[in-house]
Amino acid sequence: MTDPTRRSFLQAMAGVGFWAMTDKPRPAGAQAAPAWDPSQPLPADLPVPVDDGACKHLPGLAVPAIKLRSTKDRWVDLAAVRAPRVVVYCYPRTGVPGQPLLPGWDAIPGARGCTPETCGFRDHHKDLQQLGAEVFGFSTQTTEYQKEMAERLHLPFEVLSDADLAFVHALRLPTFDIEGMTLVKRLTLVLSRQHIEKVFYPVFPPDKHAAEVIEWLRAHPAEAKGAEKVIALVAFPDLTLLDLVGPLQVLKALPAPYRTVVVGERKEPMSTDTGLTLTPERTFAEVPQPFAIVVPGGPGSVAAMANPALQSYLRSAAPSADVVGSVCTGALVLGAAGLLEGRRATTHWAYSGELEKLGARYVRERWVEDGKLVTAGGVSAGIDMALALAARLSDPATAQRIQLGIEYDPHPPLGPIDWSHVGDAERERQRQGGTGRRLKDARQLLVGRPDLLRRLGIEP
Repeated sequence: MTDPTRRSFLQAMAGVGFWAMTDKPRPAGAQAAPAWDPSQPLPADLPVPVDDGACKHLPGLAVPAIKLRSTKDRWVDLAAVRAPRVVVYCYPRTGVPGQPLLPGWDAIPGARGCTPETCGFRDHHKDLQQLGAEVFGFSTQTTEYQKEMAERLHLPFEVLSDADLAFVHALRLPTFDIEGMTLVKRLTLVLSRQHIEKVFYPVFPPDKHAAEVIEWLRAHPAEAKGAEKVIALVAFPDLTLLDLVGPLQVLKALPAPYRTVVVGERKEPMSTDTGLTLTPERTFAEVPQPFAIVVPGGPGSVAAMANPALQSYLRSAAPSADVVGSVCTGALVLGAAGLLEGRRATTHWAYSGELEKLGARYVRERWVEDGKLVTAGGVSAGIDMALALAARLSDPATAQRIQLGIEYDPHPPLGPIDWSHVGDAERERQRQGGTGRRLKDARQLLVGRPDLLRRLGIEP
């Protein structure tokens, strides 16, 4: 196992995806690679793993810069691998010929099948390369243990060792313990632009998984270098104007390939809470798969929770988007689309109760990031969230230039909010207008969503 001091030194090295440990080549086998015989299937009675939610935080997370030892005697930093996409299939543990399986192995859902899965990725390796994907295996075994398997199966790709669980812990990957070993549960990460784009979890059956990954890659081709990345800000009637304009002012200053666009159900003037009207530049149909989505809040957010066109757009666009965000009570609109279930999120403080009833875990912060979800608190917090997002999508220096350009350096004349003096009375006062007033009409505004009414504690 790598000495911790040595690992820290290696992690500090920047800009190198691979760091050679030795020039010694792997022995080349004279015989042809042994093919996995599909006539010898996995046992038919293996327990099928279920999705326990242990990976739902992963999409959108940055890949940690941790160097992992590979079966080719190199250090691999997955955050520094320059490929359109990187496929990392994580498996618990391969067996060794002539040695029995671990006690109770077949009874653990998803445990059996590591060698067939690996053979699948081996046999489909050229197909994956043609789709622009670089493949790595990953487990918590030592490199020496992995090398025996890699050489025996004649793998054309590297297998990475996380024997000290540094990568597992950094991403909070699901694990299980057996016979004194901590093993990663079977899952696959698709990485793009140093972030997690897609997670396959649970994986079953493992021997068919490589084909499943190929099918997904073909259905979701990687963006060409320099391809435009559209940030869609969603408009609906009676939104709070600053919820939308604040982030728009920040994000429109991002350099190419980013471009902002205001989208709506129709390209018609819409009312806002200021009396001004707003006309979307594009319809939902014209921007079906944006790079990022930002939903504002406001009095109209209650009706937006049951707007069929808007809710359908969020459900169809969010899975492929790299960023899904909201400002103020826009979080309730995301929650109504089922996008915040079990996720950390924030909203205007006066409506934290509604947010939790829609399945989110409320956090009172200016903005909250949970994977690709980014939610902001009330109104002005959208500017803070947008600056944080600008730094994430470009770099801190760019975000600071944008902040300087809009001279965002707030010093409220009456000082900061003293939250210790904000109680139920002020909450009720805040709820007398805006979204609070519309919630009193929820039975009419949400008549098409009785499920939401029940979750909000309102009888349909």
